[in-house]
Amino acid sequence: VNGYQLRKYPETKWMTIKMPKMESSYWPDMKEYRMSFMKLRDFMTGYNKENMTLDMTVPVIMKHERREVHLCIMMPSHIRQVPTPLDTDLSLETIREERFFVKSFGGFAYNSTGMNFFKDHRTDLQTKLNEDVERYDNDMFFTAVYFSEWKLHDQHNEIWIPKRR
Repeated sequence: VNGYQLRKYPETKWMTIKMPKMESSYWPDMKEYRMSFMKLRDFMTGYNKENMTLDMTVPVIMKHERREVHLCIMMPSHIRQVPTPLDTDLSLETIREERFFVKSFGGFAYNSTGMNFFKDHRTDLQTKLNEDVERYDNDMFFTAVYFSEWKLHDQHNEIWIPKRR
């Protein structure tokens, strides 16, 4: 419908890290993004109290709010007890069941110079939602990257904007 979908996602658990620096409202500094991702990857590869290795999951999401951004990796659904992070910057967050307006796009979300393609796609989705008179949360959104570190083509990315209740 008009270049987006309405999806319902179940409640899920995510290991998160708050980005320490912001580039501008809603957007993290990309150097901080890379460092934060490495901390999450370390957690998933066994740097936790239980020395438990977890499968990497997709998507990797960022929860964007005006003054802070959290980078998040979903905990595998078969894990009953999530390991305890050793890095105090990490915390476990439950994202409740939610309905999202979702716009997908291919290619890389960022280019080698740091150009952020999510910004244009978010603006485009908001414009379409306004045209369709949809009620949505204008203060928070998510960006999702479905990627493999080794995949150089056909990347898949999404913008998720919560539907207002």
